[in-house]
Order: sequence, then structure tokens, then C-alpha cells
Amino acid sequence: METIVQVPYGATVKLMLGSLERNLLPDVIIRRLTRLLLASRLRSGYKSSSEKQLSDLLQFVNSLKEMPIAIQTDAAKSQHYELPTSFFKLVLGKHFKYRLTFDPRLSMGSYIDNTCNSFMLKYNASCL
Repeated sequence: METIVQVPYGATVKLMLGSLERNLLPDVIIRRLTRLLLASRLRSGYKSSSEKQLSDLLQFVNSLKEMPIAIQTDAAKSQHYELPTSFFKLVLGKHFKYRLTFDPRLSMGSYIDNTCNSFMLKYNASCL
């Protein structure tokens, strides 16, 4: 019985993801689908007791410990190099350096301000 439901669900997910990637879905649909996926995820993680919840969490943690640090590195590299050099010159500056760090001593506003300044964005500017 479960496979009868999984086939249309899988096809629907595939169709929606394809439509999303081609920017064919309006925001109201994207928000609704996001809420449905999040609700489903929360339901799947719910356990009837704290012991079962802890057991599942520890099992998940152990599975992460057994995994390699990075997976599909070739795919990530190929996606990285899909962008033209001119993009990196524009975004990274003359030294082509970037970092992904977070300093808890700084506010999120300062990160946003720094990002906007580096892209020379003005208040209420449209990026896309």
C-alpha cells in the first residue's frame, strides 16, 4: 500500500523541484510547500518518549561520525568551475579570497552591512 502512495509523491516532488529550479512557481506556492515539507519532517522526527527521541538522536550522531567529512567532492568542484572567472573577479575582489566564518561578537546586521558594502548595494536595492 505504501508504494502506491510513494510513486505519485515522488513524481510530484520531482515535478515541483523541476518547476522551482526553473523559477516557475509563485512565492505563495513555494511557502506552502516549504511548510508542508517542514511539518512532514517534524512529524517524522517525533517520538512517543524522551528515551526513544534520545536513542534516535544518538543513532543519528553515530551515523554522522562514521561518514566522511566531505562527500561528492567532484560534483562540488565541477559546480564551482561552472561559473566564469569574471564572476569571481566581481564577487571576490582582486585577491580572489573568500571565507565562510561567523563571529558571534558581531551582530547579523554588521554582516549584512559588510556584504552590501562589498557589493556596493544601496538601501532597498533589488539584487535579482
